[in-house]
Amino acid sequence: MLETPKQITRRPNLSSQVYDSIRESIVTGVFRGGTRLIVDKLATQLGVSPTPVREALARLEQEGIVEEAGPGRLRIVRLTERYVLDTYWVRAALEGLAAELAATRLQPDDLVALRRLSDAASASIAAGNGRGYATADQEIHRLIIATAANPVLARDLEMLQSHIGYIRDYSHKHPGQHLAEASTEHGPIIEALTAGDATLSRTLMELHIRKSAERISHLVSDIDPAAETAPRQTA
Repeated sequence: MLETPKQITRRPNLSSQVYDSIRESIVTGVFRGGTRLIVDKLATQLGVSPTPVREALARLEQEGIVEEAGPGRLRIVRLTERYVLDTYWVRAALEGLAAELAATRLQPDDLVALRRLSDAASASIAAGNGRGYATADQEIHRLIIATAANPVLARDLEMLQSHIGYIRDYSHKHPGQHLAEASTEHGPIIEALTAGDATLSRTLMELHIRKSAERISHLVSDIDPAAETAPRQTA
């Protein structure tokens, strides 16, 4: 059965609710990369009029997670090696800065939390629990970004979150050596943060995310080599 986005409960800010629902469906893989997005069909699935759907799609297009596919046609950006590398290199620069700033701002409780999350990530890898690893990994990065306490940086990373989530979800749904390698890289980052070494924290975070980009780009190529030519469902 074809999965559909969650129906909307009518409340104020309907356009934002529609945006959240479609975005979640993209990020969690309910809609595949390259899926065509049809306004009237989405409106029916969500139980709303076409107007908030158009507004939500315009916002997603502005973020770049949705793109034009010909006159009057929109689709989800395709998951390719180049897309993964481009996205994660930008992410590396931004989160590297976040780690640099956080290195002098993390409190003892924050460092305890980071170690606990790193341990949880490692345990999830050992148990073959991709979802558990995904949760711990995401929380590690969120805590560092929050501690950086730079609203401009946080805003720019928020604009990138749809892309990061879309790529991360694909990676975590295919557990393997790439996740184990990523997990081992958390330890040195946390040690640099604990030492208050801003320069090393930035270097290690950038390296971690760039290595993740390489691993995931190979994963995209190896697991689904026909993805770009396969027929696409519509939403």
